[in-house]
Amino acid sequence: LTSEKCSKYGLSTRLLTSEKCSKYGLSTRLLTSEKCSKYGLSTRLLTSEKCSKYGLSTRLLTSEKCSKYGPSTRLLTSEKCSKYGISTRLLTSEKCSKYGISTRLLTSEKCSKYGLSA
Repeated sequence: LTSEKCSKYGLSTRLLTSEKCSKYGLSTRLLTSEKCSKYGLSTRLLTSEKCSKYGLSTRLLTSEKCSKYGPSTRLLTSEKCSKYGISTRLLTSEKCSKYGISTRLLTSEKCSKYGLSA
């Protein structure tokens, strides 16, 4: 978590690494530089996290608008997204208005919920 004033948490933090932040509802390795208004802090990279608050465990969340999640995500890998009813290997850069996120590549998936196997 770099160069952030997090008035919500009552502290301004420059670097927050390898921390269990029960106050935030997630354990963070690296939180940097991106606006997640939903979480009250800006995050560029959120790695190796189980974010029960997000409803999914994330390996890498970067730089793409996922209005459904609240943060922007460019790459969502190795995830079981119970919210979508699918487990995803790779979700990148394509408009799937049905999912509420942009996905360019959705591989090795049976999405019975959406009526298609990808």
